[in-house]
Amino acid sequence: MVTITTEIPPSHSSMNSRTNTNPTSLRIWQENLNKSATAQHCILSGPFTAKEWDVIAIQEPVIDDLGNTKATPDWNVIYPSYKYTHQSRTRAVTLVHKRINTNNWRQIPFPSADVVIVQITGIYGHVTIINIYDDSKIRNVIPLLTTFLSRELPTVRPTPTAHMIWLGDFNAHHYMWEEERNAHLCDPVEAQETAQQLIDLMATHNMQLALPKDLPMLQSSSTGNWTRLDNVFCTAHTIDVISQCDTKPRRRPPCTDHVPILIRLDIEVPQTDQATTRNFRETDWKSFREKLAEHLNDIPPPKLISSEAQFQTAATDLTNVIKRTIEEVVPLSKQCPQAKR
Repeated sequence: MVTITTEIPPSHSSMNSRTNTNPTSLRIWQENLNKSATAQHCILSGPFTAKEWDVIAIQEPVIDDLGNTKATPDWNVIYPSYKYTHQSRTRAVTLVHKRINTNNWRQIPFPSADVVIVQITGIYGHVTIINIYDDSKIRNVIPLLTTFLSRELPTVRPTPTAHMIWLGDFNAHHYMWEEERNAHLCDPVEAQETAQQLIDLMATHNMQLALPKDLPMLQSSSTGNWTRLDNVFCTAHTIDVISQCDTKPRRRPPCTDHVPILIRLDIEVPQTDQATTRNFRETDWKSFREKLAEHLNDIPPPKLISSEAQFQTAATDLTNVIKRTIEEVVPLSKQCPQAKR
């Protein structure tokens, strides 16, 4: 007799689950969103999402008629490289926050519309994040990944100390990560064969299970039973820099049966300065004119210009006075996280 549970499973408590806004952490949110615009909007429009997370790995994102997904201006949207050469529907998308310097990350092409590979570099070396959706009916991603890594491993892991992370919806059940009560999902021959392909690939590349065993993240809409289809795997030495790899059932957005997996690596993330803009619409122009007049008294009064050198000096003085006044009086704009792209 199979025992079914509908309770919300607790988060794993042996790892630090606090969100750290320190730039020396690489913070990753991973979740299958069931093609739900509501779920995707809920995550990306959250008041702290853009501040707290550096990478968002989505499986089954919402895709419009043009083949594009939705995101706020905070993110660089990385589609599968196959999106531009094949007609297959995109089922994996990775968002990289714009605060991460674009000189320090790149996409590695992969021959599938269900996989996105992003490699981030820094003083620690390389971290390659492979975002995977493996269709339970087609089952072609793991064989493709096997062939790809056998050929492109020097690109994915340029050095022995480089980090590699596989995360996503693998649609595979096995006792290595599934709860014992879900034996009915692990025992069928087809399930064993599917999981064994993944386990063999893990062994080949010395990958370990980063997300603790028995943490479910999918609640069946028909029975309410909790299972484990999503997973996170990493190279063995990467375990040492992972300070958080946990599920957060209570942060599950509406319209999806998957809960998010939150990951934090204690490595320094190369960041770029955020561009700031001034809100001239909200400027107090009376104060602006008064302050400008005050600062104009600090430069020589107007006079007839008779040389190029005098012109350049006068232009520079006036420009500096205007810039100084703008900095003191004109308020900074606040970018709205809900703004459309």
